Amino acid sequence: MVRCGMRMTTVTPGVRRAIDALTSTIGAWSETEAIALVLTGEDVYDPYFFLSLDVYTRGPVRSADLREREFGDVVAFEHSALAHKDRFLIGDMPVRIEYKAVDRFEQLADAAEHGRSGIRDEGTYAFHRVVEADTLYARTGWFENLRERLGKLPDAFWAGLRSSFQAVAEHTYADLSAAAVRDDALYFALSAGRFLSALFSLLFAANRMFEPSPRSVSELLCDLDVPDSFPANLENFVSPSQLSLGQRSELAEMMVTGVISMYGGSDQAQIT
Repeated sequence: MVRCGMRMTTVTPGVRRAIDALTSTIGAWSETEAIALVLTGEDVYDPYFFLSLDVYTRGPVRSADLREREFGDVVAFEHSALAHKDRFLIGDMPVRIEYKAVDRFEQLADAAEHGRSGIRDEGTYAFHRVVEADTLYARTGWFENLRERLGKLPDAFWAGLRSSFQAVAEHTYADLSAAAVRDDALYFALSAGRFLSALFSLLFAANRMFEPSPRSVSELLCDLDVPDSFPANLENFVSPSQLSLGQRSELAEMMVTGVISMYGGSDQAQIT
């Protein structure tokens, strides 16, 4: 079921102690520029709940072995050198930490301010986390300045994103439609996921909003300007039903054509 309305996370004393301890440890590292917190889930009993920290760094991050020792009494520590992430448990509380290079965000922000986007392939989620997170620690004013810059991006940035995401939505709809004609349920399901991701990227760009985590899309749906028929079509498209692949393909067509029509899609739109 598609839901609307943001849900606030209850911060218990145990959660607060974990946040404070991690902030104290990571904030003492010489490479740390800023620490930002994103809470997911309503409370510690919510299956979506975990502590998510973004650590903005200058220069190399200390080794995973050293990080694990400095975090202290944590269990199930895992790290990804490729993605620059740590995952572990404090008690039974899941924690995720991602290390993000200041230089990379400077490049992304500079490109965005000049109407270019270096994040079209991965969406604007990284920017969403910057502007929506709670700042736990800042060594300088860099992080607050970055947030201010992202709040004043030019029309050209949003227009470029919208054009790019529209093309992806059109292409993934074509895949979905072809799968329906072939009655290929597996390829339809795979294409449907890519289609919805592209369609919501297009919607958030058209509404001049950075896109959230997929977990939060349904909660922000009411904040988007969408065609009148969109919520009902989306509900029918994603809900378990007896609809055929062809009928679901028709719903997808109505959604994407409605969004493109509402926001003045390009003359090259090819939805047939």
